Amino acid sequence: MDGVIQAFKLIFPLRELAISPEQRIGKNWKNTIYIEAGNEKVHTVLALYVTKSSVPLSFSNLKSFCLGIWDLPDGTYAQLVAQAEPSDANAQITEAVLAAKQQAAEAAVEMPETAYFLFLGQDSLTGARFLLAAQDR
Repeated sequence: MDGVIQAFKLIFPLRELAISPEQRIGKNWKNTIYIEAGNEKVHTVLALYVTKSSVPLSFSNLKSFCLGIWDLPDGTYAQLVAQAEPSDANAQITEAVLAAKQQAAEAAVEMPETAYFLFLGQDSLTGARFLLAAQDR
């Protein structure tokens, strides 16, 4: 898209970070926006875009919705968009988690079974930085 830069994305590869419907009871959850958890073929992503327009982003090829738009001092806009992105990276994520566990073991760092591993990287297609949280399953 012309005039749109994907600057950062937070990737949720599977349901491990989701809150189940059973946990969403009571008045504290009354006005909450729920974002569908990822699965084996689709990751849930919160992406930060820099745009030249304040028109909310939407994509014909992705399930998405804009959570907020903010004016930036240079006349551009920051848009936070929740979207579902197709992915075939689950094998790579598993490999990265296993490598991180091995590195922790070699450094004599004990990792609880419920530990999350955080990976910071850069998307080779868009140039966007990303943060991915994954658990050993």
